[in-house]
Amino acid sequence: MTKQEIRFVLMAQDGSYVGVDESSGGYPWYPDSLFRAKFWSDKGEALKYAHTFKDEGWTLHTLKFDISSTYVSKAELAEARGDKDYAEYLRLARIYGATGEATCVFSECWVGRCKVGVIPGEEFCGQHLGKKCWACDEQAISNCESTMGAFVCGVYQCEKHPHRHG
Repeated sequence: MTKQEIRFVLMAQDGSYVGVDESSGGYPWYPDSLFRAKFWSDKGEALKYAHTFKDEGWTLHTLKFDISSTYVSKAELAEARGDKDYAEYLRLARIYGATGEATCVFSECWVGRCKVGVIPGEEFCGQHLGKKCWACDEQAISNCESTMGAFVCGVYQCEKHPHRHG
């Protein structure tokens, strides 16, 4: 089953999307692309904002995002294009990096890439080999660096399923 994330966005009468200028106390502005518009995860909050500026004649739109396909790695893109040589180059570059020595490819949140040597024939060290992604049980390549107060999330994630908050 594909996971979907639902967001709400307001559209002005002229078809442009509504953004929010947080630096001026939340007054609306009209960005030139959907990418810069203000998204709400809660429909009620979006409608409350629209009501505050009720004379503008805005309409509310629902956007659905397929979470599993929002991030495409360079390796996945090379594979999809059929460029096997480049995909292999990216795989080897991920393993060996700039040093030419095989070190673990796992990226530890707020620390960076693991510096420990790999298990022979593997891409990961003993500590990170076998860590499973939160969404698909594939080998994790990093952990979530989102913070929750004084704590870090730390959930294991693969390239295809970055862990998202909010």
